Amino acid sequence: YDECNNALKDNKTSIIHFGNYLSTLISTSALNENVIAESQAVNDMFHTIHVEHPLTDRIIEALKNNEHVILTGHAGDGKTIIAVDVFKNLSGMDKSKPLVKPMRDIEEIENQNVRIIKDFSERNEQDDKTLIGELHSHNYSYLIVSNTGALLNFFRSHADVLDSTKVKVESDVLKAISNEKGESVLSIEKIRFKVYNLALMNNLYLAESIFKNMIRESNWSY
Repeated sequence: YDECNNALKDNKTSIIHFGNYLSTLISTSALNENVIAESQAVNDMFHTIHVEHPLTDRIIEALKNNEHVILTGHAGDGKTIIAVDVFKNLSGMDKSKPLVKPMRDIEEIENQNVRIIKDFSERNEQDDKTLIGELHSHNYSYLIVSNTGALLNFFRSHADVLDSTKVKVESDVLKAISNEKGESVLSIEKIRFKVYNLALMNNLYLAESIFKNMIRESNWSY
C-alpha cells in the first residue's frame, strides 16, 4: 500500500493531467453535436491514444484522383476524426500535432483542389445550388461528412436540378449507404461519389487499439 501510495504521489501531476484529458472524452454539449471530436482535434494529448483509421488513406487517394467522397455513419463512429486526419494529411501538417483551431464548416486545401465539408447538417442550404455546380464541374474534389438525414434532405430537395425524382434519388442514396460492406458508389445524373458508411464496417479492432493506448503505462507516468 505504501509503495502504491508513494508512486501515486510522485506521478500525481501527470495522472491528473491525463485523467483530465480522458474526462474530455465524455464532454458532450447540446451546443455542438461534434464537440467531442472537435475538442480532441485541438488537444495536445489526443495523439497519445489516437489510431488512424485505414479508411483515411483510401479517402485521400480518391480525393487526389478528383473523386467525390461521402463519409457517413452513426454519431461517434469517428467521421469527424477521419475528416481531420484527411485534412492534416492533405495540408502537410504533422500528424502528431493538434490543430491550432477547430476545422471550419468548409475547409479548402487549395494546392490539392480539395474541399472538406466536416458536417453536412451544418451547411448553409442557400449555397446548395452552388455546391451542385461545383460537384458537376469537378474543379474541386469534395469530402462530404454527413448523417443519413442531411444527405437525404439535400438530394431530395434538389432532385429536379439533378435530373431525377425525389423517390428515385432517395432510393439511390439509401441503396448506396446500405451496402453490407460499408462501401459503395452513388451516381446521380453525372455526379459520382464513393460512399463509405462507418456504421457497417468492423471497427472493433480500432477500439481495442485505442483502449490499449489509453492504459499504456507511459501515458500515466511522469
